[in-house]
Amino acid sequence: MIILTKVLALGRTRTIYQHPSAADWLIKIENRHTFAAVGKVSLFLRGLVHRMFPFFSENARELRIYKKLASSLEDFIPEYEEKLVITDKGLGLACRQVLDDNNDLSKTLGDYLRDTKASPETLKPQLERFFQTLLLKKLYFFDFNLNNFLVQIHEGQPTLRFIDLKGYRKDRSVLPISNVSSLLAERKMKRRVKRLYKRIML
Repeated sequence: MIILTKVLALGRTRTIYQHPSAADWLIKIENRHTFAAVGKVSLFLRGLVHRMFPFFSENARELRIYKKLASSLEDFIPEYEEKLVITDKGLGLACRQVLDDNNDLSKTLGDYLRDTKASPETLKPQLERFFQTLLLKKLYFFDFNLNNFLVQIHEGQPTLRFIDLKGYRKDRSVLPISNVSSLLAERKMKRRVKRLYKRIML
């Protein structure tokens, strides 16, 4: 069993811990909220189901997606362990950290553009190659939040990384018809790409 102590980041649904025996790896643990803490019946019940049936958990789903997409997106995504790991906080998803040349955690796309004052144009070729890969492989994502991308400084150059595999074909619409139509899924993803470009003024 892996004992987790150092928190790297705290999100609404998962907490990210430093892997205690691998400096460049992290472990994602789903948060165990009480109903009072969550404030929503749906979130509380989802967490309960995930603990009772690990196959349906967010970590297990993300790992299945990784195994499916790893060969297609290996230039853009970090490496994952092949199985969920057993920790004192429950089953965890282990993946390699995205680190800059100085071993600091890489910045999100939004933080990188804000902190460095770099022109978004410098990343446009990489963004276009990423989105063209998705379209060519018919891999549909609908959430291109600025926090879902990292900009890794690798050998002195900014390199785009994508870290939101759990968003694969995850349509939160009332009528998620994109799940049954590749044409509609492609159109929806293209709209989300345009929205991202608008946000970063490309």
